[in-house]
Amino acid sequence: MRRSRRTDPVPSGWCHRREQVSAASRPRRQVGRIDPRCRCGMSAVPLATTPPGWSDRSTRADWRTRYTTVGALPPGRRIEMHAASDVAALSSVIVATRTHGPLPGRDTAYWVTLARRLLQRGSCPPLSGGAAADGSVVSAADVRALFEPARSWVVDAAGLGMQVDEPEFLEEVRRLNPTAATFLLPQAPFESLGSGPSGDSTQWVDFAFAVPGRSLTVIELDGESHRTTAAADAARDAALAERGVTTVRCTERSEAQRLARALSIEPGLSVTCGGGAELRDALRAVRWAYAVIEAVAVGALVPAPRWTVSGVAWHQWFGDLLDCLAGLDAVWRTGVMPSSIDVIDDGDVTTWTNPFDDRVQHDGVVDETPRVSVCVDWGPVWAALPVEHDIVVRGVPLPTLAGWDEDLSSERRTLVEGVDHRGSLEQALCAVARYAIGVPSFREGQVRAIERVLTGGDSLALLPTGHGKTLIYQLAMLLRPGLTLVVAPLVSLIGDQERRFLELGIDRVLAIHGGRTGSSDDAQAVLAAVRSGNSLIMFVSPERLQIDSFRKALSSSLSSRVAGLTVVDEAHCVSEWGHDFRTSYLRLGRNLRRWTANDGGAPALVSLTGTASPGVVRDVLRELDIDATDPGAVQRPPTFDRPNLSFEILDGGAANDFDMLRHAITAVIPQRLGLSLETIAGAGNRCDVGGLVFVPWTKGDYGVVEVRRQLVEWFQDLGINARVDVYCGAAPSGRDPRTWDAEKAEIARRFQADELAILVTTKAFGMGIDKPNIRWTAHLGMPSSIEAFAQEAGRAGRDRRLRAHCVLVTGQRDPVLVDRLLDARTLPEARRVFDRDGAGDVGRQLFFLHNSFPGLGADAPLTEGERKTLELAWVIGDVEQAKDMWRRLKAAEARPGAVLTIPHLPDGAKVLAPREQDRIKSLVDRALFRLSMVGVVDDLTVEPRAGRLTVHLANYDRASIDESYLAFAERMQPGRHRSHLARVLAAPDDLDERICFHLEGVVRMVYSVIEPARVTALREMLRLTRQGRSDEVIRSTIAAYLSDGPTAQLLSELAVATRVDMAAALQAIDALPSGDHYEWAGSATRQLEAYPGHPVLLAVRAAGEAQLPAGDVEAFGEFVAQLTSSLDSYELDDEAASDVFRWLRRVLVNFQQGRRASWLPMLWATFHEKSRHWRLLDETSREVLQNWKADPHELDAARAVRLRLMVRSDDSRTPRKDER
Repeated sequence: MRRSRRTDPVPSGWCHRREQVSAASRPRRQVGRIDPRCRCGMSAVPLATTPPGWSDRSTRADWRTRYTTVGALPPGRRIEMHAASDVAALSSVIVATRTHGPLPGRDTAYWVTLARRLLQRGSCPPLSGGAAADGSVVSAADVRALFEPARSWVVDAAGLGMQVDEPEFLEEVRRLNPTAATFLLPQAPFESLGSGPSGDSTQWVDFAFAVPGRSLTVIELDGESHRTTAAADAARDAALAERGVTTVRCTERSEAQRLARALSIEPGLSVTCGGGAELRDALRAVRWAYAVIEAVAVGALVPAPRWTVSGVAWHQWFGDLLDCLAGLDAVWRTGVMPSSIDVIDDGDVTTWTNPFDDRVQHDGVVDETPRVSVCVDWGPVWAALPVEHDIVVRGVPLPTLAGWDEDLSSERRTLVEGVDHRGSLEQALCAVARYAIGVPSFREGQVRAIERVLTGGDSLALLPTGHGKTLIYQLAMLLRPGLTLVVAPLVSLIGDQERRFLELGIDRVLAIHGGRTGSSDDAQAVLAAVRSGNSLIMFVSPERLQIDSFRKALSSSLSSRVAGLTVVDEAHCVSEWGHDFRTSYLRLGRNLRRWTANDGGAPALVSLTGTASPGVVRDVLRELDIDATDPGAVQRPPTFDRPNLSFEILDGGAANDFDMLRHAITAVIPQRLGLSLETIAGAGNRCDVGGLVFVPWTKGDYGVVEVRRQLVEWFQDLGINARVDVYCGAAPSGRDPRTWDAEKAEIARRFQADELAILVTTKAFGMGIDKPNIRWTAHLGMPSSIEAFAQEAGRAGRDRRLRAHCVLVTGQRDPVLVDRLLDARTLPEARRVFDRDGAGDVGRQLFFLHNSFPGLGADAPLTEGERKTLELAWVIGDVEQAKDMWRRLKAAEARPGAVLTIPHLPDGAKVLAPREQDRIKSLVDRALFRLSMVGVVDDLTVEPRAGRLTVHLANYDRASIDESYLAFAERMQPGRHRSHLARVLAAPDDLDERICFHLEGVVRMVYSVIEPARVTALREMLRLTRQGRSDEVIRSTIAAYLSDGPTAQLLSELAVATRVDMAAALQAIDALPSGDHYEWAGSATRQLEAYPGHPVLLAVRAAGEAQLPAGDVEAFGEFVAQLTSSLDSYELDDEAASDVFRWLRRVLVNFQQGRRASWLPMLWATFHEKSRHWRLLDETSREVLQNWKADPHELDAARAVRLRLMVRSDDSRTPRKDER
């Protein structure tokens, strides 16, 4: 794409010279372009590879030189430039050294690599500390003001390889226009000019005239030799014009003279950045630090107790930078930094003292004090270098970024496990984070998670929403060489993380998603950006890792560099237990390791999520190949409580939902937070307070557009114009699906930039979005689980200094219907046909559930439209789809170890609309995922444009698919090994039939376990809305639910045991330390969402209900009823039933001196309904009736049961006296 050009009245053209340049002398190729809306003006959308840095045509005598990028901004400043050349002139330097010692040792090379990485994390990242932010802008005029007029500079014509008339032309320009001469670049490499595709420098132009804020012009002094190359010159002129570069050709000496007089540049006096002094100080500080690093790299500074650095006057920012470099030294114990550094300029000495000196051992130090003289200045490219200095770092006005330094080390070092360095490590990490990220201190759990990464261990980090999960890999990526690869599930999340990095000044970020690969050219440009190896961090979706071309590009990039870290963000999406599960996560852990490994193995993998149920944790560890037996594998905080959040539930019963929502937003929330309605609505010049309204639908009455319309009307009725917009995954009503992704990104940007006060959103905005001033949330209808509510409400209050309020508006017009739908005894088929309007928000959540579990076979209860679509496109039912997928693979000649290519869509689906085709593709992907569960499919790749799948089959046989099925069954339903084994033994002998048999078993088990688990989660959310009317109850329920205390840990262990030992389990539970009243109910609820129907968990949940301050006897009876049924399904004997019955009796009698003894009749009656336990009740009732101290409630229950038992057994004898 041609860059916009200014109207400079000059002809275009280019020069004709070819000359090779050593590849080793060139910095890495820069990728990116400027997004002027970014506050830091950093590289944003990598849609093109820009030129390959900069290089001189010949070498300079007595100097070793290279061009690179070392930029900085004063604290609080931002860039507002509209061309990459403006940033390039601000950030590009020539680095020259005269001292060349031996190659650095491993420790030194490692430190130099990471130290350069910190300073080169972006083209011009902000410095920490300093003056408060005032938002002033660094303009092109500020950049021009850095460079002095060229009168006093000495020309190094030989060092630049200037030809024939070029030195004379330069001198003429210096004499006539000394300021303009500063921006003349002799012998500029052609491939580094403009915005087109690039390669190695093989051609040179006579001069490039590169003035910040103006378009680039090439000047050619054509001699006699060009008279015979007119056609070639014209062709090159056109090619250069395509790059957006204008050219002036001077064929006569007089033309060159006229041009020398005509070149001019308006004065670059700056008024936007304090006259440029602060900008100059910031750049001088970071380049001085870079010079120190360079001195270490070339052996001018070696490990010693003291260094002396002369030539530049001390600035306070030097100390911040040296503290950061010393922190880096302390983290890895490289022993590079000295105890002190004397900084000398004109006799003034300032001594910096290493804050970590007592923690670093200086091995092999020298006795003498190493000394180095440093020069940091700005000047023209053609100027000679000052011979009185050892290291020169000179800012030069290049039209393109000069590139990035190659890593000296590609080691993946690890901290030593078991070494007690937590205290010193935290201080060292803090020094790095304070400078590079602007984080002055860490939140609880962050240091432990970062330490785990640095020790090389894989981990799953569970940190509460708003607790700073991103910081873990933000900091870790700066502390390890190479690429950090992040897999994130949503475009919005990828975009938000990219924005956060850009705001930190880290513009070496590559964010890839479908919105940036729409055309073939864009896709190729992204692949080129991947291969270039410039990015420090790369964000991709899981689907991207299934594209073969991306895998090859990633391999190409990592052939010359190392992958330092892999990250899976929002890791709960890996698990089929999670509501956001994606089949594209198939073999994600293995593929990440495979495609990022080198001779030293694969990098550490860190997975991150806010909360995760036990089933999700188990799946994440397994799918990502994280060793669950490793004590540090799962990182959890001590508490998930968010003290600055308050909660409120408004249950209007059959009242209008929207009336309650209006009351919540216009009355309740302003009152609770002490804010005016104008502030809530963002009626001022700036939206200082943000709010989120979560709704269940994209379209319809409860969709984002309709709710926004009503919200705007409510505020208009109060005389207030509210700043409200919508956010959701698919295009809502009235928005163009073709442009929705771009529109949605702009809405998110405006909300983040405080240009919008309220977003009406689906849960699409609830994952990974960080906006500190969101002060409230309102849910129109209850979420799918307590966990989902905690996650979504937790988007508020990220600034923990400010209170935030979270309101849930709920109501069911027919509570009886709702209770029947969520009753554990209700058949799934009955749940699929109900009055959605009468079920209220529960009905809406069940709609989403049934979309995930539409039905097993051809009789699945689908809508007429869904049935017609599937009949036309494929087959109906999850079981039939899985079996038909195997038949499609067989038709493609499936065999063990084969690689098959098949259409992504079945033949019948090709006539469908694109949205319906996407739905069918997701069903195809799910069927392939089921085949992976039985060990048939090993991996798959996608060719989106061709509409093909490449399926890699495992080396399967009868034994391997049996083993895979058993492993799956044991994960899904631990404790039922005998029944799982019996099913395997009943499988047919024929291999194809056996595969189909196991496929059906997998699908049926998913339906029998995961679907009920989600109903359990919804039922518990409903209970919270009915019982949790106060902030204390809601907060305590959420805290107990998310807790990882002793009760939760024990229940997790008991749930996955291969055999249920009821007596031992209950004994272990009794031995637990006493907790609060919510702990048993919360912990058991969380586990039941992973293992529904587990008898031990049901027993504890029933007992926990009794302990709740607002416990419900009917709910207690419901859990006991489920428990009695599970005793049979888990094949537990009468002794186990007796153990749990007596244990629950004891809990009820002993709780708060018999406060729950009135529930004993419910316990007796529920167990009595199970005829198998009549002997147990017979024996126990006799004991109770013979105990004169028995509780009256239990005496009544025992008498009633005795009478029923006697009737049941036709016992006509007269009751004994003690039974009357």
